[in-house]
Amino acid sequence: MSGIRAPSVADLLRTTSLKCSLGCPILDRTLSGGIPTRLVTEIVGESTTAKTQLCLQLSLTVQAPIELGGLRGSALYIHTESPAPVARLRSMAEARWRYRLEQAVEPSEALEHIFIEKVLTSAEDLFETLTRAGELMARQADNPSRIRLLVVDSISNLFRDLDVADATDLSERSNLLYRIARLLKEYAYVYDVAVVVTNHVMDCVDLNAPTTKATIPFPYHTSGRSVMPALGLYWGSSLNLRIFLSRHEASDHLKGPARRLQVLFAPNLPLVKCEFSVDNWGVHA
Repeated sequence: MSGIRAPSVADLLRTTSLKCSLGCPILDRTLSGGIPTRLVTEIVGESTTAKTQLCLQLSLTVQAPIELGGLRGSALYIHTESPAPVARLRSMAEARWRYRLEQAVEPSEALEHIFIEKVLTSAEDLFETLTRAGELMARQADNPSRIRLLVVDSISNLFRDLDVADATDLSERSNLLYRIARLLKEYAYVYDVAVVVTNHVMDCVDLNAPTTKATIPFPYHTSGRSVMPALGLYWGSSLNLRIFLSRHEASDHLKGPARRLQVLFAPNLPLVKCEFSVDNWGVHA
């Protein structure tokens, strides 16, 4: 986008970001208040670790008043895997309202403030969609209920068909990742939004390989496997926060496999973790 530059470290130090509640007091405490605006947060994990569930819950909590942990805004939810999670979003909104949760918004009103965009074809289409999203956020700059949360679920799905062994595909992938990462960082800072991106994991076949050691300081574990985030070192270095969701043996106080949220890196958070579960009204510890 012309006229917009990426923020410098000095810019970020001069500004104070707001936090969007995750919809659970324990999860919020783990992240010192929630997901910050002006930064890019990645939620990474294998399938069924509740990445999408957490993003849907954020799409609801962002609408709550600031004094209740929300941002009093709308959400733009870009999904790259079919089908769109509309049914789950509706059931979650209805359950949170039925249980009279503090941050709950009347379901029909809540759904009116979540805009879902489908991108199923290519990473280039995602870039074009994000470009249009920037134009929308610019037009909404003075709107009290403007977009305050931008979700891409998931970033890695659109890069699966690129052959990294082919020099042309590898160059195309690197260029697209650079352009997408730059847009996300610009939007987070310029429009004061919380940007959340989900990512998949890959199995660590050879933990002693140089590429593995360069990408992660140590392997992460889920479902008894050693894994690392997809998309490589450049993508990881473009993030401000990385949150890892994993599955483990059941704990005494949780039914079924235990899910765990763990901070892998963040500019102002300790590397903490907590267990959580998922039920009909959402994600909670």
